[in-house]
Amino acid sequence: MLSLLTTTWGLRLAKWAAVALAIAFVLLRVRDAGRQAERVNTLTKALDAAKARNDVEISVGRQPAGAVVDELHRDWSRD
Repeated sequence: MLSLLTTTWGLRLAKWAAVALAIAFVLLRVRDAGRQAERVNTLTKALDAAKARNDVEISVGRQPAGAVVDELHRDWSRD
């Protein structure tokens, strides 16, 4: 009788431990997916900013020489 009770409680404990581990695994995967999505979002914003900077540099470089263009070339720097 005692071994039956121990086996039954042992199986219940193992079942609940497996359920808890499965839930923890799913929650960790969801958190990692969120982090990965945030990384992709940050890299996409950085790429868009670099493209915009390149477009500005190209458009400024194509303009004819003049005081405004010279001023833009002289003061153009990144902090």
